[in-house]
Amino acid sequence: MLSLPVQKSPREANARLATRIANQEPDAIEEFYAQLKLSLRDVLWRRLPEHDPDDILHDTLAISLKAIQNGELRNPGAIRSYAEVILNRIICARIGQVMRARTRSVNADRLQFAVSPGMDAEASMLLQERIGLMKVGMTRLRQRDIELLTRFYLNNQPYRDICREMKLTEPQFHRFKHRAKAQLKAILCSRE
Repeated sequence: MLSLPVQKSPREANARLATRIANQEPDAIEEFYAQLKLSLRDVLWRRLPEHDPDDILHDTLAISLKAIQNGELRNPGAIRSYAEVILNRIICARIGQVMRARTRSVNADRLQFAVSPGMDAEASMLLQERIGLMKVGMTRLRQRDIELLTRFYLNNQPYRDICREMKLTEPQFHRFKHRAKAQLKAILCSRE
């Protein structure tokens, strides 16, 4: 009678791989990296297109290897799931860094409005106060909203160009613009 080879479950294969990694077998580390690269590289391209996926995969690998080698992994059969969680945390941290950097770099000079020479001192002071409020309000919006409002209202860029460059449909553009204006208005009203 012919017997078929017993297929090991993915959990068992991952547990064996984790044991080999814990024993610091170089081929096990290479195998684990190849698995990560195969399964997670596309995720990185979609979620962080402007970052180098190999750097992030390397960070994920290093953190995962350290946890495995220190015996911190409770379920060795779930090493790939563990690596995916690590990857998601790294992606979230990178997105947060990018968003904070963009928020801090709102170009305040673009929010300067020309004061009419015929304005009296009171009207000029009120205008400067509103400009200050607008600057503060703009920094409290999401980066996408800041970019959309700046392009449309300050740069007078046509909405079709904005849609194409920001990869938005026309209804999305109008919805996002409306929401951003409403949020900015709410911010400004709460400060007055």
